Amino acid sequence: MNMSFEEYAVMAINHHIEERNKYLKKEIKAKEEEIQAIDEKIQAKEEEIQAIDEKIQTKEEEIQAKEEKINKIRKLFKDFCENEDEEAMNTIKSILL
Repeated sequence: MNMSFEEYAVMAINHHIEERNKYLKKEIKAKEEEIQAIDEKIQAKEEEIQAIDEKIQTKEEEIQAKEEKINKIRKLFKDFCENEDEEAMNTIKSILL
């Protein structure tokens, strides 16, 4: 079987293309794995952020509850000061103690 120079050249080019494709497929696979690892890290960080956000929400709710309690005490104290309301003073004492 006698092959011409052009046929050898075509075979060589095809071989080169096949080898290059194999190499590029390996590179793509490596990059995809790298991207997947980064995505997993991002997911973990997002979960951490969500946990922190939940803690912040809890703290905000606690602060709001304390502010409501303080405002209630202020109102009762104001009522006591303005009207010398003994019931208001007893309520203040029970809240504070």
